[in-house]
Amino acid sequence: MLLRPRDELYTAAGPIESVYFPLNGTASILIDTGQGETVTIITIGNEGMLGSPVVLGIQRNFGRTLVSEAGTALKLPVAVLHIHLQQHPVLQTLLVRYLYTLARHIAQGCACRHLHSIEKQCVRWLLTAQDRAGRETFVFTQQAVAELLGAQRATMSLALRRFKRTGLITYVRGRIQIQDRRGLEVISCPCYTSMVAEYQHMLAA
Repeated sequence: MLLRPRDELYTAAGPIESVYFPLNGTASILIDTGQGETVTIITIGNEGMLGSPVVLGIQRNFGRTLVSEAGTALKLPVAVLHIHLQQHPVLQTLLVRYLYTLARHIAQGCACRHLHSIEKQCVRWLLTAQDRAGRETFVFTQQAVAELLGAQRATMSLALRRFKRTGLITYVRGRIQIQDRRGLEVISCPCYTSMVAEYQHMLAA
């Protein structure tokens, strides 16, 4: 099915009737702070699934889930997923490992917000966005990126302009294109490398 930007796949604490396996594009899980603001805790793409609490027998989502980058996904009713889990124990094992890795990523992202600059976090986001979406070009406004990282738009604008000036990316009318991935990897914080290593370990186990 088609995933369109800002589509709401799950409401906060809402029921999970279907799960999604993104093929490309991404969706973000947002948590309400209780003060009229939301914080993005994780962005999920082709490495994982949306609606993963059902693997643990929990039928409601733990945050509002919005499509952040257009793409396509496989949609599966929860009842059908449970049948596959019963028939294929290896699938159950793989999805439980994924849930562990997802928790690790959320924890790593929390640490990154406290320890590293917005510029470093933006680099991590750019690299992860390319990994998740499977392409070098993304349609994101500066405001959208700022909201995803919990930053001020002006701060994000300065970071993106710096990356553009040094030839790491191009940015025209809300379209970001990675030009020098290796250069971004060099200046990224260790969190990105740690996250990639965790996924590789999960798949190899």
